[in-house]
Amino acid sequence: MRTRWRFVLALALLATQTVAHAQSVQAQAQATSVSVKADVVTITVNIDVPGVSKKDAKAWKADAESVWKEAFGRLPYKCFKLQLVVNVTPQSEDFEARPDHHLIFKTDGVNGMVLKPRGDTTFPYENATDGAWGDLPAAGFAHEVGHLMGLGDDYTEVSKNPRVTKPLPGRQHTLMADGGPVDKALVDRLGAVLRKAGKLPSSCWTGAIRVRVVETFPEGTVCNLAGDGRVTLIVAGSGEVSGTIDVDSTYTCNFGFSDQDSASMDVAGQRTDEGFTLQLSSSCKCYGVLIFPPDRLLEVPITGPGRAEGTLTFRLSVADYTYTSSLECSACEEAVG
Repeated sequence: MRTRWRFVLALALLATQTVAHAQSVQAQAQATSVSVKADVVTITVNIDVPGVSKKDAKAWKADAESVWKEAFGRLPYKCFKLQLVVNVTPQSEDFEARPDHHLIFKTDGVNGMVLKPRGDTTFPYENATDGAWGDLPAAGFAHEVGHLMGLGDDYTEVSKNPRVTKPLPGRQHTLMADGGPVDKALVDRLGAVLRKAGKLPSSCWTGAIRVRVVETFPEGTVCNLAGDGRVTLIVAGSGEVSGTIDVDSTYTCNFGFSDQDSASMDVAGQRTDEGFTLQLSSSCKCYGVLIFPPDRLLEVPITGPGRAEGTLTFRLSVADYTYTSSLECSACEEAVG
């Protein structure tokens, strides 16, 4: 049995609280990792558990993910959509430690602990840490995984024997205090931890775009495409931009035709101190009309701190295009403007 595993077992027998400092960790591991695709931020927590059954491992995963999935579904962090993946791997008692997995020992009783510094911390994103979990309810497993995402406890210990805890002021009935639901404050704190750990893009911009296309045909037919959409742009530290534009539109013609359509476009480009230069995907059409021609760039100038606005007009064949964009930085790390 490994020394680190013996250390966890000893702690499991002595305490059920989160301790102030982890003495047995693997430095610079990615046991808790983060991936970002456009505005979706996926947190992956890898856990090795000696002696746990496959059935229990599956239940731990399902319990923790279900609690956080429900919360992330209703509570984004600024313009980022958070997701959680928990990988629980049963191991034998003599397995070799993996630096990219946390080590959790299964113990008896209704208790749980994770070795990490007190309070909110980036520690789990830099180190594989240890702990011991017993027969917990779903909220209990979600609470412990919260520690593995860097969240601290929202309670104080008022008695050691028997152990009694008391929620911090204003934190009653929330997950990291007494097993209640995840609230906005917890999601915002998690986002702050991710930001401090350097796991989020440098900025996120959201806003609106208005699209107007007027087609005037030689025989006198006039058709209008009127679209209104939402823009989400993620800016990396290098200034590289990725994101999406979703547009709902109405198409009408002067011979009595009218209908509605929608389109979703991928966006790529660059952000500088002057503004955004964006290239939209060329595959999105409404009624055969290109929402944005592929040989055109959408320029949106920075007009003030955390704000960009612009209007672009041009003519292509029989169509006159007008785009009006308005963006605000909803999650900024760098100075803007």
